Amino acid sequence: MERNASAQRIRTDRIRKKSEDYFDKVAATNMKIPEPVRCYECVLDRLGECPGGKLLDIGCGTGIMLADISEKFGERFSLHGLDLSGESLKIAGEKCGGAAELTKGDSENLPYEEGSFDILLCMHSFHHYPHPIKSLREMLRVLVPGGVLFLVENDHAAFRRARKNVRQILLRYPGGDIRMYSQKSLAALVKMAGFTIEEQENIANHSQILVCRK
Repeated sequence: MERNASAQRIRTDRIRKKSEDYFDKVAATNMKIPEPVRCYECVLDRLGECPGGKLLDIGCGTGIMLADISEKFGERFSLHGLDLSGESLKIAGEKCGGAAELTKGDSENLPYEEGSFDILLCMHSFHHYPHPIKSLREMLRVLVPGGVLFLVENDHAAFRRARKNVRQILLRYPGGDIRMYSQKSLAALVKMAGFTIEEQENIANHSQILVCRK
């Protein structure tokens, strides 16, 4: 039992390091990945219906979304970002110009008090999480009662999703990707963690959004 737990920790740390290394390299290119960018406007529209509050972007990357929120809404939201990649956070700091408080960390151990945030964003980051339920329960913990999580993830057709998942396993998760989720499987995880789903739909070319309430 103890040996299995130790092996699991080693595997998790290895995958997390692959994600960190991959996004450190991506940050250096200052590359905008097209599909996530296509989803930003959809989330900004939904944030426009929120009264404001304290917002955390989990897996904030180079801060593109945080900078867009700051530009569009000014000081309506108190902005925070968390990411594994230190290089990404350096660029996020430059983009946000002090408008967001940025922290290096991972989704399974959010370094915040219970009930710290009114709104969480998790955009095209969830498929990198080795223990999705643990991450979702951490998100639930740091939300205020009635708080909302906007979860945006890939939504590939069944054959393409299966091919990507097999490829990740065979190549031993080269970029730290763990699994691409169907709408049904992602919804099941979110409900299992304790969230209520208010909305789930397709957006952009091959993405989905879930609006989840604590």
